[in-house]
Amino acid sequence: MICIKQSFSLLVLLMISTPVLAIDIVWDGGEGSWEDLNWNGGNEIIELTGVLDGSDGWGSTVNEDEMENIIISGADSVVTYHADDFQKDFEMFQGSTLTISNGAVWTQSANDDWTENRWTELDLSVLTLDGGTLRRVGAVADEGGGALIFGSWQGNDRFNEPESELDYQQTHVFITNGGRLENEGELWFGAWADVAANGTEVILTIDDGMIDLTGGDMPAATEAPISADLVFTNHYTEEVDQPTYAINFTGPGSITVDESGIVFAYVDEDGVWEGIDDPITYEALWDRGVLQSNGKSGVDGADFSAHFSVTGQLGADDYTLTSNAGVVPGDFDNDGVLTAADMDLLTIKVLSGGDDVTFDVNSDGVVNQDDRIFWIEELANSYVGDSNLDGVFDSGDFVAVFTIGKYEDAVEGNSTWGDGDWNGDLDFNSGDFVIAFTAGGFELPPKGAAVNAVPEPSGVLLSLIGLFAVAWVRRRAS
Repeated sequence: MICIKQSFSLLVLLMISTPVLAIDIVWDGGEGSWEDLNWNGGNEIIELTGVLDGSDGWGSTVNEDEMENIIISGADSVVTYHADDFQKDFEMFQGSTLTISNGAVWTQSANDDWTENRWTELDLSVLTLDGGTLRRVGAVADEGGGALIFGSWQGNDRFNEPESELDYQQTHVFITNGGRLENEGELWFGAWADVAANGTEVILTIDDGMIDLTGGDMPAATEAPISADLVFTNHYTEEVDQPTYAINFTGPGSITVDESGIVFAYVDEDGVWEGIDDPITYEALWDRGVLQSNGKSGVDGADFSAHFSVTGQLGADDYTLTSNAGVVPGDFDNDGVLTAADMDLLTIKVLSGGDDVTFDVNSDGVVNQDDRIFWIEELANSYVGDSNLDGVFDSGDFVAVFTIGKYEDAVEGNSTWGDGDWNGDLDFNSGDFVIAFTAGGFELPPKGAAVNAVPEPSGVLLSLIGLFAVAWVRRRAS
């Protein structure tokens, strides 16, 4: 059984006990090929790393014991590794880091002869997709791009570590701020012919990112016993340290696979592979402790449905896992807070009809006026009529909406929640006061605060009469 460690340190480099040099290798910008004279002010990558097909990390032949931080950043940065030109796999060793950020895209393109270009062996220390995309494609439609492996079978050979306290392969992947990992082919954690390297740790953390494994189902190799979009392998015996695999969502994000699905493969005591022909669900990964939400999983007794939703079916295309971690219910524009803009989006959805589950905030199966009431009273923790969403419905809201001046104007459908449209018909008129006062929240204290005396009805009415009068005078004068 694979052991799951709760270790999510950003850099394995922090574990190094002796000083080790590090060199930043930065793409100069623009679109081009991996081998172009476009690194650190016009250099070839091979001049800086000693290899053309990735990075040697701590074992660099150019700068011995020097870690290499490869950085591709900016929306204009589009870098392609043409594997069919090199006839070589793309490989990165421990001690290397790769950062793709701010809209940049790195692509590996493989052809259809499957000689020496089918693999991407990322035994690097850290991969960061911070608003950037790592993409692998096959040159022939539907052929796929072979296997992308975190923690390959050459873990011992790829380690090449200097004097370090770290004595096993450790790879951390961070997908953040809209980052994407797109792979036509297979994504592997570990490898089917793995060599024990005192244990292997692969931790993938997603906070606003996605993994798209659709579009190619060609096996990684004809001799490989396993074929699936997402593969976890344990070739280790009980006598050595078990591998640690985790996909941990700390914010919103998703994973999508096609019909070949997900496989969790291991060898039994006789060395025979088990599970290779039995695709499993996302929830099964949760129960094993591999799929996590903020470090919690089914192993801890956490409820899968409280943290994730699933669309599609196992064994069919577009089988998708979506994380609820870090998501604010009712935050339809995804800015992290509940605002009047979210209520306005909900209002439009109610008026347009349909049962988009995203807007069914009260989970009754339909999107209607009840969702608007639930949004304001339960999610925003306020009252109908609270136009400025400060948690109370009081005279300040009347001042705000009458200052805007849309009360019973001659324009239809031009009002928002902040303008006074509390009943959701896109106009500000007497009907909005009816729903607000029927709800009974006027001048109640913020929810959870101590209850104060409610003003006398006469005082409320006098205030309203005055405000209506001001609004009427303004309209007559205009």
